[in-house]
Parts: sequence; structure tokens; C-alpha cells
Amino acid sequence: MNCFVSSLVAMTGLLLAQDAGKPTRTPDASDTFFSKGAIPELRIQISDEQLEKLKSENRKYVRCTIVENRRTTFRDVGIKLKGAAGSFREFDDRPALTLNAGKFYRGQSFHALSKFHLNNSVQDETYIHEWLCEELFRAAGIPAPRVTHARVWLNDRDVGLYVLKEGFDRTFLKRHFDDPNGNLYDGGFLQDVDQDLEKDSGEGPDDHSDLKQLLEACREQDPGERHRKLEEVLKHRLVHHIHGDGIHELSLGWLYAKQQQLSNLLQPDGQESELPAAWHGPDVWRCGSIDPGDARPDRFVGGHAG
Repeated sequence: MNCFVSSLVAMTGLLLAQDAGKPTRTPDASDTFFSKGAIPELRIQISDEQLEKLKSENRKYVRCTIVENRRTTFRDVGIKLKGAAGSFREFDDRPALTLNAGKFYRGQSFHALSKFHLNNSVQDETYIHEWLCEELFRAAGIPAPRVTHARVWLNDRDVGLYVLKEGFDRTFLKRHFDDPNGNLYDGGFLQDVDQDLEKDSGEGPDDHSDLKQLLEACREQDPGERHRKLEEVLKHRLVHHIHGDGIHELSLGWLYAKQQQLSNLLQPDGQESELPAAWHGPDVWRCGSIDPGDARPDRFVGGHAG
């Protein structure tokens, strides 16, 4: 089995992987769910005991029950709070949520999804930024989560419209990569590969040795040698920034500065090649032409953490 690094740095929005050929797959229930256009009603119930645990440690999963459209019940679903600068809200407000259907009930899925997010869209009053940007990336051949909307209740409290988004997990990787077994890392908020990233999934090493090899290659000062080392570590070609269908003229909030930093780091003087990348967190975006040498964060505002 080929080894590879799948490195998801949640705020930089970049997934690095080997064997990035898109697999042939049969449509499943998730395709229907995201394409039919209906907005589901999700009533989430959390017991007093589980809610106390969630409020004590809001980044750890607790158990909940989801009733969809008053008909279908999903029990023992994992739920935790999500978000960071700008988007995080406490449970008694309008929290952003991560849900994992199979966390406590092995094999359970939500419309063939294992993990999904309910984003409160507090940084996007239109509620369409994530849907629009992810559609653009997928149309350009870039792996990106699918997005729809949902009406949400929390313990009988109507918290309104949410953005429902496919999660980055093994299910997502199987949709987009021939080999989904490499390590998938969640970088939290504006972390990079030189920090203690949380491993979400994968059959690769548990000691971060894959990230250490990547970091060593990135720190090579000579551009040509750096490119060679990175190709050896990652076993695929690298890209300066996204080309095709005008996508390189889309600046995505927090992603822009970090993507440009990574581009400048990886790209030897003017050479162009290709990099499989999965983009995450475009709830704040703007259009306009990008100067690759200009990564000034004052050109945009806002951001999102997965």
C-alpha cells in the first residue's frame, strides 16, 4: 500500500495527499441529499447530563438525538461545538456544531455522511458564501465539501437557518482520492504543520513523523532543492496557486494570506505544476485579481475555523 500524507490545515484550507486521482464511485444517499434542494428540519435533543458535559468541555463529543423532518430519528449522534475567531458561540446562543453520526453508534450515517457541520453563518448574512465557493471549487476539479442548508432546533429552541456542510473525514477522502488511508490532520485555528496537529483519521504513523518530514522539506532554503524534496515527501507535483476557470481570482478570507505564504514557499521561481487541494472555510470571500507576491491580510476581513 502506498503511504501518503493527507494534511488538512483547517484554517489554511489545504489538503495534501498522494494518489489524488478521483475514484470511480456509485452515487449514494448523500448525492440525493445535497442535490434535491429541500431544506430539512433538524431537531436536536441533548439530555441534561450530556449538556452539562458539553458546556464543561465544548470541544469534546457528547451524545444527542436528531429527528429529521419529524420522521427519521438518529440516536447516539456525537455533537460538539465548533468555530473560532468570529464564529464561535456558546450553546445557549446560536452555536456552530460538528456532528458525527457514527461516533457512538458504529456504522450509523446521516444520508451516507459520517461527519457533518452546522455552521451558524454569523460572518455571512447571505448564508450562501460557503455553498457558492465550494461549488466553484468542485466545478474546477478541486475536492471541496458539499453544502446545503437546514432549519435547526436545539432542545426545542428554534435557532433558525444553518449552513449544513459535509465534514472532512475518511468518507470525504474516499469520494475524492483513490487511497483514503493516509493521515488526515485538523489544524484548528491558523495552525501550521510545525505545530501539534490533531490526527483525525488515517493508517499512517501516530508520531507526526510524516509532518516532520514535510516540515524539513519546507525549510530547505534553495527553491529548486526544496521543490525536489517536497516532491519526494509528498509524491506528487506542486502548484503555485489554483489555475483554471478564473478560480485564481477568488480570494477567500483567512485562506488567502496562508495560501500565498504556502505558494511562495513551495514554488520555485515561476515554475508551474499541480497540487491536489481541498479548500475549507470560505464563509468570508471576495473577488478580485490576486498579486501572488502580495499577501497583505488587510485586503480582507473575517475568517472561519473548522
